[in-house]
Amino acid sequence: MRINRFAKSIVGAERIKVRGIATDGAGALVIDAEPYRARSCRCGKCGREAPRYDAGRGVRLWRCCDVGGMKAYVRSEAFRVSCPECGIAAREVPWAAHGSRLSCAFEDTCCWCALSMSKVACQKLMRVSWRTVGSICSRVEARLSEARPPVPGGLVRIGVDETSYRKGCKYMAVIVNHDTGAVVWCHDGHGKEVFGEFLSGLTEEQRASIGLVSADGARWVDEATAEWLPGAAVFSSLEIAPRGCGGKVGPFPTLQVPGSDGTAPGSCSPDRS
Repeated sequence: MRINRFAKSIVGAERIKVRGIATDGAGALVIDAEPYRARSCRCGKCGREAPRYDAGRGVRLWRCCDVGGMKAYVRSEAFRVSCPECGIAAREVPWAAHGSRLSCAFEDTCCWCALSMSKVACQKLMRVSWRTVGSICSRVEARLSEARPPVPGGLVRIGVDETSYRKGCKYMAVIVNHDTGAVVWCHDGHGKEVFGEFLSGLTEEQRASIGLVSADGARWVDEATAEWLPGAAVFSSLEIAPRGCGGKVGPFPTLQVPGSDGTAPGSCSPDRS
């Protein structure tokens, strides 16, 4: 049982049957595994259950994360199925994306290395070419985008800021919900276009519920708010995206509705009465 748990941790999938572990002639670790019967004959593109079509390319190897300096692979059949929706396609395996010869755990690790270290260090550690790293990052981004939850409703007070990462002035825009302290959206880049992309993805009801936008005084926040949220107030007296984006921000001072006391639209001031 301990060997099975160890093998599953290497493969990066729990719902599999481990049939054996061995080493090949090159000194690499090879794990023979199969999906559970309920998921053993499904389309690799849509995940729908489909009948077997042919043997495809036979037995295939998928690269896993290295173990003790040894390369590791998971070995299984790669037969094809006849999907009524997608046509003839390779079957689904729980440890890798369709069309990839690398496990999801390996791709996630490689993507993290590409963001956390230099190009040469990433290539040497993962033992892959830089072109392969680029393809891996594209697949990981697509997988995360599909799994990204929708923007929750009920946004009333939001904060907008940008945070820099790595060298070369690379920025990422961050949107937080002040009432819950949670990050609701983030995107690479910053500026009016990026903030507008977030607002354009909201429904009219979601935009209408937003009554306050806090920022650090950036002009593009005021411009985007005036365009997309004409009824919202802008509060720009504090930084709303601290390092790590953790913790709830507030409470805010009592604010007067812009225009009700002679202030210019698109700004707000504390109620000192």
